[in-house]
Amino acid sequence: MNTELKNTLETLLYSRNVMYSLFHKLTGTPMHTELMNTITSENTINSIALLESNENGFAKDFIEFIKHYDNSSDEAIDKISDEYTRLFVGPARLVAPPWESVYTSIDHTLFQLSTLSVRLWFNRYQLQTDQSSRIADDHIALMMHFLSYTSQLAAEALTENNVEKTRMILVDQSKFQNQHLLNWILTYEKALQKSSSFEFYPQMIHHLVQFIELDHQLIDEMIALI
Repeated sequence: MNTELKNTLETLLYSRNVMYSLFHKLTGTPMHTELMNTITSENTINSIALLESNENGFAKDFIEFIKHYDNSSDEAIDKISDEYTRLFVGPARLVAPPWESVYTSIDHTLFQLSTLSVRLWFNRYQLQTDQSSRIADDHIALMMHFLSYTSQLAAEALTENNVEKTRMILVDQSKFQNQHLLNWILTYEKALQKSSSFEFYPQMIHHLVQFIELDHQLIDEMIALI
């Protein structure tokens, strides 16, 4: 692998780490000022721009979405935080539960086979979740964390010239996306559009779906180049 290609792939892998880390935070914690500053930062904007695709349109659309919230007031951030609670926590019934098993199991309940399968993927990479939180492993935020963590591992492996390890991780990520994201994420997005609340999260999940679709194609392209 020549130096130029290696540098390009490293940059993409680290950018993917940034993106998945961002989506992990967005789906796993209520909005707050520091998180909003991270979302609208130059570092985030630059990471998104590196993933531009004329076919997908993700980067342009997501950057426009983010810039709308630049310099948000405390009141606006509080409204977004309240929306997070309604859509991800409760106490009322969630219009779109953020767990895979709800959409893929026969009885649409938590802690099904998909939960165990996701946990096995986490264990494969020695990634432990906080069991005290009682959040099922197939929560969207935990999946984003897994993909962020493995993207960083892939980037570090390539930096160390361990091409085979990088390829192995990318193949695993592609399998994980097929098995545990692409099979339900569109249904989840559509369910979320039924929410009467439209401050931030239904639109954000739309961009997350766009990113996953783009990233799945990007993984295949990177594997072919390694």
